[in-house]
Order: sequence, then structure tokens, then C-alpha cells
Amino acid sequence: MNILSRYRAVFRIHEIDNDTTLQWLSGALLLGFHFTFSSWTYSEQTTVKAVKDGTYACWPFLHECKSLIFLSTLPEGYSQPTLYMGLFGLMLGAVYAMYLKRWDFVHLSIFVLLLFKIYFMAINYQLKPNYHYLHSALCVVYVLGTCKRLFLQLTLVSFYSIYLISWAAPKTYPSWSLSTGANSSLTIVIVLMAILVPWLLFSPNRIVQRLVLLAFALLHFYAGILGGYGLPVIAFPALLILFGPWYKGLLQLPFTGRVFSGWAS
Repeated sequence: MNILSRYRAVFRIHEIDNDTTLQWLSGALLLGFHFTFSSWTYSEQTTVKAVKDGTYACWPFLHECKSLIFLSTLPEGYSQPTLYMGLFGLMLGAVYAMYLKRWDFVHLSIFVLLLFKIYFMAINYQLKPNYHYLHSALCVVYVLGTCKRLFLQLTLVSFYSIYLISWAAPKTYPSWSLSTGANSSLTIVIVLMAILVPWLLFSPNRIVQRLVLLAFALLHFYAGILGGYGLPVIAFPALLILFGPWYKGLLQLPFTGRVFSGWAS
């Protein structure tokens, strides 16, 4: 077995070969990288200048992240924008590979792009909007997971539940964790709805499923008005691809050892 065949077998590229949903999602993930990297290209927070000025921001669990920072951006240097242009070239190559239906190269490109995104997020604590976590999680499942489409759907729905809880509960009652009586009951109802409603995207009732899909589509427009393109660019295409025209109902949940990587993702 040659290297390419082994790579295709280990990362289950045949799933992408045979699934239109995963093929379109490849493009959505690339769009997410383009949006992300275009806003990071000239950031000084990930350069040696930040280390010299003491303005770098490490994660609490990675106090010595400054030892991982070695790039420079204009006007001090060209290494960081040059790297990002290299990543842009990789994205263009992946788009061409999509045209050629070379899904192994598309997969490898997304894998490499994900590694660089993880690196830049690791050396800058400020790069932590929720949509970056979602995009990274979707990429991890796409790259490493088994039964990719199912676990991508589960990842997206889980994100929506967490997102709605964090958004709705504090607005229902400012000190909701300490609320009592009627306020406490209302908060519990809101939280339960936030947990359960996203899972209706899996509803076998087509009307219910489409209504929930429409509701989340409108939510993304609302989020875009309040917070910019971030969440809509990352989550909206994934929502339409995973639960839109090609959605055919929930697959049987797999519990065999063969899909351990999917559950782990």
C-alpha cells in the first residue's frame, strides 16, 4: 500500500468522495480559513514585536507561549504576511483540487490550515471568539473523524445549544444562577429550550425541521447585525450544508469501536 492509499484509508477520504454534503462543507471550511486569516495577517500580537513590547497574551495553561513566537509583520518584517500568503495559495490549490475532485488533497490542505490556525490561537489568548472554536471543532471532525457527516452535525447542534444557553440565560435573569421562585422557573424553562431546540434540526418531521432551520438562519442574520460577519461566515454555511437541501434525517448513532475517533472528536 503506497503512502497516498494509506493516507486515504487512515483518514477515510472515501467518505468525502461519496458524500456531496462533505464536499460542499470542504468549501465552507476553506471560507472560514479565508475569513480568519485575512483578519490576522498583520496582527502584531503574534509577532516578536509583541514579545519585545510585553504586549503578547498567553493562555493561562501556556505561560511560556512567547518562546513559540518567531514571526514579524510590517513594518518590522515580512515573515508573517508571507506565511499567510502561502496559506492563501494552499487555499487556492484546495479549491482547484475540488474542481478536479481530488478530495485527498483538499483534506490534506484543510489539515495543514487547521494546524496553523491552532498555532496562532495558541500564542494569542485574544483570539478566542466562539466562532473560532466552532470552526476548529468542525475541522477536527472533518479531518480526523469517522462517520464524518454525522459527527459534524452533532458538533454543530451541540455548539448551538451551548451558544443559546450562554446568550439566553443571563438575559432572562441577570443573576440567573442564584435566582429563586418564578424567576428561577422561567430561567430553567429558557435553559431547557436552549438545550433542546437545536436538536430539532434532527427532527424526522420535515416541517418542524425546516422551521427550526429557518429560525437559525434568521438568528445568524441577527448575530451578524450585532457582531459582524464572524459567526455567520463560520456557522451559517455549515448549517445550510449539513441540515439544508441534502439533509435526509438522522443516521443511526454508531457505538462500535470503529467510530471511536468520531465520538472522541
